[in-house]
Amino acid sequence: MDEFVQAWRTGKVQRSARIGFATPELLWKVLSAKRWELLKALCGAGPVSIREAARRAPAKAPKVSPDAAATIQV
Repeated sequence: MDEFVQAWRTGKVQRSARIGFATPELLWKVLSAKRWELLKALCGAGPVSIREAARRAPAKAPKVSPDAAATIQV
């Protein structure tokens, strides 16, 4: 809602990264539980290297693969 109010007042739309899925089923088909945990850990961090993603990964996500990192940056 804050983004809407700011856009209304300034007349400028601020772009932000967003991921969307047509259905919750499709979301969970694409994102495993481990990937979801990693996504939550990296939320708001901006682009990070695979090494940095591995450093920030919760204990439940034992390995950060290039595939997981690519999924997060979409």
